[in-house]
Amino acid sequence: MSKTFGGSGTRTTWTISVWVKRCVADQNHMIWSAGSNGFAWFQSNNTIQWSFTSGGVQLVTTRLFRDVGSWMHLLFVADTPDGTSTERMRLYVNGVREAVSFTSTPSASQSGDWFNSANTHYIGRYTTPYYAQMFMANFQCVDGTDLSPSSFGEFKNGIWVPKSYSGSYGTRGFFLDFGNSADLDADVSGNGNDFTATSMSAANQVVDTPTNNEAVIDTLQSKSTGWTSIGAI
Repeated sequence: MSKTFGGSGTRTTWTISVWVKRCVADQNHMIWSAGSNGFAWFQSNNTIQWSFTSGGVQLVTTRLFRDVGSWMHLLFVADTPDGTSTERMRLYVNGVREAVSFTSTPSASQSGDWFNSANTHYIGRYTTPYYAQMFMANFQCVDGTDLSPSSFGEFKNGIWVPKSYSGSYGTRGFFLDFGNSADLDADVSGNGNDFTATSMSAANQVVDTPTNNEAVIDTLQSKSTGWTSIGAI
């Protein structure tokens, strides 16, 4: 899916919330991108890398994410006006802040590539053919606000589960719930910031969701050299 915004949003401060379920580990899988220097992806070594803009302004997770049987909630928070450099890019996984290492932190009030109207914004791909071999749900982007995980989820019996976001999305913000199989790229935030889906149809909508996790073949435990499709359902 892709979109070029008619005007720039707040390039210093924003929040992206998305649920993902990887279909296969040990491969590069793009989550979202804007231009060639703003992106987040699972790398082939199973870390998550988030690049804010050019010049090595990026972070990478300490731990690895190889689980293909569970949904996970990712929260990317950008707030470059923050006085503490390491608080300007924050990544949370299932409600908990992730330990990361920085190549370089953003400078004070630095603008990133996300919400730059000069960039095409992609969900599930990069400018060159890196795609997302994963399921996605509830992709929400809030323009101009630094939000915490509790805005989008909560713990129930020790498990992080989604909850409805009740705040404003800002001017360029959007909410893609992928709920309408005939209009998968529709923004349901009320802002009308619809994306354009490419090579997608109702067949790309599945019943596997964060609240209805389908059992899959655990490819990490398999000794087979074969391959799976449709998330190994």
